Formats: sequence, C-alpha cells, structure tokens
Amino acid sequence: MMTVEALQQALNAEPDRAELRIRLGDALLEAGHPEQALACFEACSPEDDSPPMDALGRAALFGRAAANQRLGRFPSAQILYERLLAADPQAEEALSNLIAMHVERFDLSRVEYYSRRLLEIDPRSAIACQGLALVEVERREYPAAMYWLSRIAECDPPPEGIDAIEYRLSPKVQARLAQASLLKA
Repeated sequence: MMTVEALQQALNAEPDRAELRIRLGDALLEAGHPEQALACFEACSPEDDSPPMDALGRAALFGRAAANQRLGRFPSAQILYERLLAADPQAEEALSNLIAMHVERFDLSRVEYYSRRLLEIDPRSAIACQGLALVEVERREYPAAMYWLSRIAECDPPPEGIDAIEYRLSPKVQARLAQASLLKA
C-alpha cells in the first residue's frame, strides 16, 4: 500500500485523477486524519450523489460517510450511508459501519435493523450477529443472545481492516448467558 506521502506526490503529478484522490483519502483515514480525508473525498465527489452512481462516485460517497463518522458527525454520516445504500443496496461495508455507529450511539433499534439487513445479504456476517447479540443482551433476552453468540463462531471473519463490535459484558450478564446456554443444552 502506498503511503500518504507517496499518494500526495502522485496526486501532485496528476491532480485530475479521482482514484488517486480517493486512495489518498483512504490512507489519511487509516492514518487518523479524518478532516483531511474528508476534503479529499469531497473534492472528487460528484455534484449529484443520487443513484445511479459509478464506482468512483460510490467510493467518494463511502469515504465522506466514513470520515464524518470518525469525526463524530453521525447525522451527516447516516445520510451519506443511506445515499450509498440507495445506489448500492448490497454495500456490506456501509451496513457494517452503520451497525458500529449505532452501537456507539446505543441506538438498539437501528443496530437491530441494520444487522438484520446485513444478514439478508450475508448470512455469515460476524458483525451482524454481534449486533444482534448486543441487542438481545440489552433486552435481557439471554437465550436469544446465546443463539447469536453461537452463530458468530460459524461466521466468516470480518474483512481485513474492519473492526468487530467491541462490547464488554458484566460478570452478571456473563453468568446469565452461561445459565441460558445450559438450559438450551
């Protein structure tokens, strides 16, 4: 993978190459510079980002959404992800990011909605199963939570670079889950 500096030099030599600008934005996001990344994505975004949209337009829109999410601008990120999903209803990474964003906001109804939507596309999505397990734990539906937790072991690992949902269970909840697991057996 090219470094931020190498991508910037390549872009300086060919400033009209949108794919270089998008790669630079991705590299800046990875390096922890979401504000600079957002500027890159916005510079190569189409004027009208409504469907239909080409691959570069979708990449720029996804980058804008991800940068806004990293900046804590959740309403803007939500709108952008929804535009992307309108253009590409199979955009698994957008759904995964929406799940993570709503876990962070603790909006369980949206976590459940996007997790179920992702499972329709990929029944082996670990992130979707984690989202549903979280929802069931918070609802104190421990047998249902155990079902989703057991499904995670059967799932494909998340793609490289996508973090799984991080959620810590209290010892009390862990004991209830263990009890629910024993009842099921």
